[in-house]
Amino acid sequence: MRGRRDSGSGSVLVVGGIVLLLVVGGPALVLVGVVRATHQARSAADLAALSGAQFLGGGALPRTACARAAKVAEANGGRLRGCSADDVSGVVEVEVEVTVPGSAGRAPGLGPAHLGPASSWARAGPAGSGGAGR
Repeated sequence: MRGRRDSGSGSVLVVGGIVLLLVVGGPALVLVGVVRATHQARSAADLAALSGAQFLGGGALPRTACARAAKVAEANGGRLRGCSADDVSGVVEVEVEVTVPGSAGRAPGLGPAHLGPASSWARAGPAGSGGAGR
C-alpha cells in the first residue's frame, strides 16, 4: 500500500496529456486544411485548363472556353480567378478557400476557421504550343 504522497498524480498526468494534444493537434489540423486546399486548387486548375483547351480544340472562342473552365473549376470546389486563351491553348488560375476542420482556429462549436484562399494555375493545349506543364 502506498502513502498519501501519490494521491492526485494521475490527474496531473492526464491534464498534461490533454494540454499536449491541444498544443500539437491544433497546428496539425491547420496544416491538414492548408495541404488539402492546395491539392484541391491544383486539381481544379488542371481540370479547368484541360476542359478549356478541349473547347478551344473544337473551334470554340476563347471566351467560351474560359466560361467552360469556370464551370469545371466550380464543380471541383474552386473559383476561377483568371483565364487567358488564344486559338489553341489557355492558362487558368483557380483558388480554393482554406478551411480548418473542427475548432482548431476558433472557439469550440463555432465551425471551421477560414484562413484565406489557396491558389494554383495550369496551362493546357496541344503539344508544341507551350500548353504542356506548369
